[in-house]
Amino acid sequence: MRVYKRKTERGLFSREAMLEGVRLVLDQGQKIKPTARELGLNYKTLGRYVALKRNSINIDNKQFGYSKVHKRILNDEQEQMLADYLIQANRIYYGLTKIEFRTLTFEFAKINNIPTPTSWKKNQMASKDWVYQFFNRHPEFSLRTPEPTSLARMTSFNKHNVGLFYDNLEELIQKYQFTPDRIYNCDETGVTTVQKPTKMIAEKGVKRVGTAVSQEKGCLVTVCGTINAMGGFIPPFCMFPRVNTQPLWEEVLPIGSKAEGHAKASGWMTGDNFLNYLKHFHKYARPSQELPVLLLLDNHASHLVLKAPAFSH
Repeated sequence: MRVYKRKTERGLFSREAMLEGVRLVLDQGQKIKPTARELGLNYKTLGRYVALKRNSINIDNKQFGYSKVHKRILNDEQEQMLADYLIQANRIYYGLTKIEFRTLTFEFAKINNIPTPTSWKKNQMASKDWVYQFFNRHPEFSLRTPEPTSLARMTSFNKHNVGLFYDNLEELIQKYQFTPDRIYNCDETGVTTVQKPTKMIAEKGVKRVGTAVSQEKGCLVTVCGTINAMGGFIPPFCMFPRVNTQPLWEEVLPIGSKAEGHAKASGWMTGDNFLNYLKHFHKYARPSQELPVLLLLDNHASHLVLKAPAFSH
């Protein structure tokens, strides 16, 4: 693309140069192309303003050249409506992808009779360029990878349930006068017996690079960790996807840890495993009628077995 000497940073030609070129052509009879070349102007643009001046149209206050400012399709109020919708959709765990947002924007413009470019109508969605400009005008948004959230967690995590939890917690702490060392929290996490190898230095041109591991495909092991409000912890309780456990497993775990399997051999915590975990917890927490302890945990199905409340009392 040709760059003219008298072009400003905004892409507009110098007003003085353009008016001078129009004067030289009309008053002194110079040719348009040589005049435009001498002044560093686009000869077509100069010819257009010469024609306007000949038709007695005032060009003194006109904007010369072409502006790089894009024409807005939606105004600020309309874009804010879309922004508010995006925020609300994320808060209820139904955020939109970029494609869904482009489609929504086109439907919004169509319903509100807002003129849209031909490309929008052809693709039935807003253009990628418009979305990038929208993100520039609304820096509070960015593309993020969402975390999978179950329906049970979505419905349980609300103001009423959270408030009820803290009310119950306050009532129990005041009733039994729990000290920080007698308030425990437990949760399960899944780990694999074979970790993903990190990058290593290897010779170029070799098609396959290997590293030694215990197994090529690992299995899932559930670890139940427990810690109190002072930082003290109960040795881990591990569930292996095996019916029977081996003494060697507990020897390689932290001292005091408990390893067991289950007839289903899934590696996940079950009701029977949880009852055995409570026995393991009782062994190290040592609760009594005089010094009870408080154990906080989620509402996983394995925690809701009928024998668990009876055992805990």
